[in-house]
Amino acid sequence: MDDTTVPPTTRTRAYEGGSTHPVIRGPRFGAGRTAVDLVAAVVGALVLSMAIQFVIAKGPTLVPDTHVPDAALALLATGLIGCLIGGLVVRRVRTAPGWVRFVGATGGLAALATFALALPLLATRHYLGGTRGDNEFRLRYFERMTSGAGLADFNYEGLPPFYPAGWFWLGGRFANLAGMQGWEAYKPFSIATMAVTAAVTFVLWRLVVSGRIAVLASLATLVMGLHVPAVGEPYAWPTTAWLLPVLVLTWTCLRRSGGPLWPFVLVGVYLGVCAMTYTLHLVFAALVVVVLAVVAGVLAVREGGDRGSVVRGLAGRVAVVAGVSAALMLVVWAPYLFGGGIGAKNVAAQYLPAASAYFPTPFTPSGPVGILCLAGLVWAVARLRSSRVAVVVVVTVAAVYVWYVLSTLALAFDTTLLAFRFNVTVNVTLAIAGVFAASRCSGGRCAGPRSGSPSAGRPRSGPRLRMPSPGLPLSVGMPVRRSRSRVSSGGGGSSPSVWSSRSA
Repeated sequence: MDDTTVPPTTRTRAYEGGSTHPVIRGPRFGAGRTAVDLVAAVVGALVLSMAIQFVIAKGPTLVPDTHVPDAALALLATGLIGCLIGGLVVRRVRTAPGWVRFVGATGGLAALATFALALPLLATRHYLGGTRGDNEFRLRYFERMTSGAGLADFNYEGLPPFYPAGWFWLGGRFANLAGMQGWEAYKPFSIATMAVTAAVTFVLWRLVVSGRIAVLASLATLVMGLHVPAVGEPYAWPTTAWLLPVLVLTWTCLRRSGGPLWPFVLVGVYLGVCAMTYTLHLVFAALVVVVLAVVAGVLAVREGGDRGSVVRGLAGRVAVVAGVSAALMLVVWAPYLFGGGIGAKNVAAQYLPAASAYFPTPFTPSGPVGILCLAGLVWAVARLRSSRVAVVVVVTVAAVYVWYVLSTLALAFDTTLLAFRFNVTVNVTLAIAGVFAASRCSGGRCAGPRSGSPSAGRPRSGPRLRMPSPGLPLSVGMPVRRSRSRVSSGGGGSSPSVWSSRSA
């Protein structure tokens, strides 16, 4: 089965208008299982990352002023990536108990993230960038959060913070527990954040695709984060890495008629985390969620749904997302908003680097990453009608370019939308789409049977499934029943399609 689409459904549900609509399957796991997996991933990745950092710091010296740590990292990274990918094809691993595969995937991703940062930084007590540039205020913020549990500005004592303090507050509590000063704790806490992010990314992807594809998508996310590098902002990277799987979950549940509300609570929690750590990501992700809800509503009405019922249903789900995210946002933003911050001028937005003046083009085929992103873009456009992931990829990338246009127009008002901050989003999104493209090709869908295979040159037995041509309706090329029994009006034998709600 194609991991990029929702499994075909056979049951139908009638709208008030009398039309039928296939029931789309929701998340692969329930609320309780998801909550346990998230907690286990966070705790396990944190413990594993701290253990690895301790061993690296206390272990034998790797001659830090030479390329010996880089050589050790290359060896370890190759081994870990080989184990993660090899585990997807080894039968003994694929048939292992679920908890073994879960521990292997989350542990492997967390270990890879930790090694990739801890070994190159072996010779210093500082994180990437040292004490220069933006790290100057980050270290100051970390010190302020370490000195007390209250929220305070990193420069002026007694003033509420304008910059979201969520990640820095957690870092301060980490420093207190470890008995370290703020600047000392910044490096190990940042590395641990990368490890936790990698593990949680796998859990989120596994909600909407198979475990094998979830490993590959999570691995691509981590590698792109290290390549860009996006991990230089440890408080902004988690919400970037989690954006795509959360949006895929949102689209999947918005296209369903009914279903539980807990996925929308999870989406609200994600937006709340954005508000507490990186406000710009909150605005962008909320915009994409609204766009997806509008598109889902239009498609539902076109499929025969009652307009009023569709609008009320989608509005209720979006309201759940908004309510949860607003409650979490106020935890960090209430002191600033109620302290006179409403309407204050945002001087930080008056910044236009070269990266904001030009549209991002990560799909230029000038290297392996560019080729991967180009393959992802082509796959997303080609699979737009039949893959829920492709829909979200196209909408997300389009939203980034619209954000660039709006940021340029905002120059007329002496401000910007800091569009360059979403270059990482485009890179990660298209790289993950490239993984889905490669997965589809490796699954034997890019070519027919090999000439030496037993099935080559022989007709298949039973009904054949032919993909429809781009210019033909989706009813063309469907499997034909040779039985004389009457086929139900629900379209159980029709092809999966995102836009007809028979696939996500």
